[in-house]
Amino acid sequence: WIQGSLDYEYLEQVYCYVADLFDDGSSVGYGRFRYDLGYVWEELGVSLWYDSSQERADEVHAGRFTLCCTGKACEWLAYYGLTRLFMDQLGAWGFSATRLDIAYDDQERTVSIQDVYEAARSGCVAGFKTVCPVHQMTQDSGWQESFLGVNFGSRQSEKYLRIYDKAIESGGSYD
Repeated sequence: WIQGSLDYEYLEQVYCYVADLFDDGSSVGYGRFRYDLGYVWEELGVSLWYDSSQERADEVHAGRFTLCCTGKACEWLAYYGLTRLFMDQLGAWGFSATRLDIAYDDQERTVSIQDVYEAARSGCVAGFKTVCPVHQMTQDSGWQESFLGVNFGSRQSEKYLRIYDKAIESGGSYD
């Protein structure tokens, strides 16, 4: 998942670029993230959210609009070898990432969440002021602690990384 913002002056260029890659998007008469309009490429999970005028963009979103590409769109770009080109072009327009999700499927369980936490506590991770385990207590045969994830930083900080067990979070599904 890649999400970020660009300067409103590039709205038409970015729309045309994304439309060249993914075909024309469907215009929607509503918005997300306090924008009032958008384009959606539903099949691949791409969306572009924007304000109806430069004045509104300046007032509400510091003159920026938002582009979102789900994991499905990122996989499509990778399949065709276009990820680097896509990101380089967005970078030329001043793309500023606000969200980046990276998935690593460790279905063989070579690394546990507890291993990640212990490695971070032992000093193997730098650049975060806080490292906090996310755990739950369960009473199967006596109280047991199970690690659900590890948070590095906080959602309010400039950098935030969350590592979690997708199988636990999704009830066993890896999709």
